[in-house]
Amino acid sequence: MKNWIGDFVRHLISTQEEFSVIMPSTRSMVEGESGKKEATLKLAKIFAQRYGCSEPSDSDIRGKEVLIDCKGSIVHLVPYSISLTKVMDYLHKLTPYISGQTKVFWPLLVDNFKKGIRKIAEEISGLASKNAREIESEIYSKLTPASFLFEDVEIPGFSGTRTATYFRIDNRTSKLILNTHKLFSDLMQSENNQTLRNYGLSSLDLYSQTQSTNVQQK
Repeated sequence: MKNWIGDFVRHLISTQEEFSVIMPSTRSMVEGESGKKEATLKLAKIFAQRYGCSEPSDSDIRGKEVLIDCKGSIVHLVPYSISLTKVMDYLHKLTPYISGQTKVFWPLLVDNFKKGIRKIAEEISGLASKNAREIESEIYSKLTPASFLFEDVEIPGFSGTRTATYFRIDNRTSKLILNTHKLFSDLMQSENNQTLRNYGLSSLDLYSQTQSTNVQQK
């Protein structure tokens, strides 16, 4: 049985061999599940749906792993919990869900993302009873994998009304709505926008290659 971390799951499935996949997960991915067994099964179903595998059931759970039939391959799925903020710098080494092109530039991409978050925190610190460092810390505490793809980050305790490229202040709810996925996406584009230039950041020409890779893998 082969054991792989951060390798190409689809390729391994096509070999019809038996292998293991370590699946990093966060609390938000199993939100609403009442127990560890239920949470494990939910993660296994997410994996199965993504790769077109047979849907696992309770009987497929074997201790800390779940056995999944994937088109003739037997996958030993081992979910484990991560704090995204703590592993963000080397997430590309832990998950098989990042394209090869993005893995190469991941450290630089994350470094630019962090600089962008810091600039935003400094920019809006006057709109809350928190300093920039506190705002930055609160943003990181709410980050999930979905924050890089489609989900906004919401932080309470802001006043006034303001709209910018990567955030807006909702006067009705007194919340900061931070569009982290747009920031992340723009950093992958081939051209800098004005806001990135103002922040002193450079985008990477990764978006088109990553999108192409994702389409080919679906």
